[in-house]
Amino acid sequence: MRISKNSVFVSAFSLTLSNITLQLLGFVYRVVLGRMTGAEGMGVYQLILPFYSVLISLTMSGLTVAVSRITAEYGAFGDDASARRAVGISQALFLALFAPVAIFTVNRAGWIGNVVLGNEKTCAALYIILPCLLLTGFENIHKNYFFGRKKLTPPIISELTEQSVRIIAVITLIWLFNTSDPGINAFLIVSGMTVSEIVSVIILSCVYSRRGPRRLDAKPVPAFGLFAKICSVALPISAAGALNNILSSANSVLVPRMLVSSGTD
Repeated sequence: MRISKNSVFVSAFSLTLSNITLQLLGFVYRVVLGRMTGAEGMGVYQLILPFYSVLISLTMSGLTVAVSRITAEYGAFGDDASARRAVGISQALFLALFAPVAIFTVNRAGWIGNVVLGNEKTCAALYIILPCLLLTGFENIHKNYFFGRKKLTPPIISELTEQSVRIIAVITLIWLFNTSDPGINAFLIVSGMTVSEIVSVIILSCVYSRRGPRRLDAKPVPAFGLFAKICSVALPISAAGALNNILSSANSVLVPRMLVSSGTD
């Protein structure tokens, strides 16, 4: 019996194999990174990640789920035009959410680094994290469009390429600058992340721009109807995700601060 490449078994196997490979790459990446930057450099970087997670939950977590659901719904009827319109609306909503977050971060980077994160060495990386966030938003919206259409090859290729480029870019930057300053090392790590996101966005955008067969009689759902549907899915998910990330991030930030207060350098 021939198994379809779009079957649940093939999809599950492909995702599992991809996740195992990504985890192995991530493990090697963290070990090498820890040895190159030292404990304090990794500590500063780990302080930035919770803030980055909160920004992701506020700007895109609900939108990506909405894109995946709506794409699957309209894709089942061959209505790719409505699915693509939902992608465009989601991208516009993401930009509308990203703008105030970016303005606040740029204007209050010193306060975020010194007061919220509790370490002034995180301040420099907060600026470069914004282009990384912007690219991640477009990447994830495109990625979830492909998930909704059950086209797993583009996301898998982009994720593996992104992780590989990230490892090479980060290690190269740290090796070139060869500094023991944990703040600079954290900045270089986020810079490498941004480079990898550029590559991933290019791959997914190129594949997305290649339109497949379309129904000639299909008319896209009106923009307002799609906007309302996206919001109805995205808002509760974003609110729950933001609350969960804020609580988790508070724990990640408070533990190092209490250790320092108790006498740790």
